[in-house]
Amino acid sequence: MRKILLLLATTVAVALWGCSENKNDDQNNALAGTTWRYVYVDDNFSDEESLQFVSASSCIYTMVQKENGIVITDIRATGTYSYNPPVVEIHMEYEGQKATIKAIVSGNKMTDETGEYTFIKED
Repeated sequence: MRKILLLLATTVAVALWGCSENKNDDQNNALAGTTWRYVYVDDNFSDEESLQFVSASSCIYTMVQKENGIVITDIRATGTYSYNPPVVEIHMEYEGQKATIKAIVSGNKMTDETGEYTFIKED
């Protein structure tokens, strides 16, 4: 009898764990295939950044900054992410430097945790 109860308990635990993974996959898939863009333009300076969620776990971050029309920064970094609505957490590495971005998704806007940058979802 104990073996049957133990087997039943193990089966339930595995089933619940599997459902939890599926839920995370479904949440990440909500962002997969989307691109979000931030643009700032001043008289002599511009900053354009984008986050492209290419799959349920990987993303690409790009940033191009120009001063007086001349490119001063051009970054492209790949990373991974997890999405637990409304929070998306992005991990990336560029030239040996690791970075983590946390943002809040609300409709077609994604705002970083500082409130300084708001990315808009492209159609």
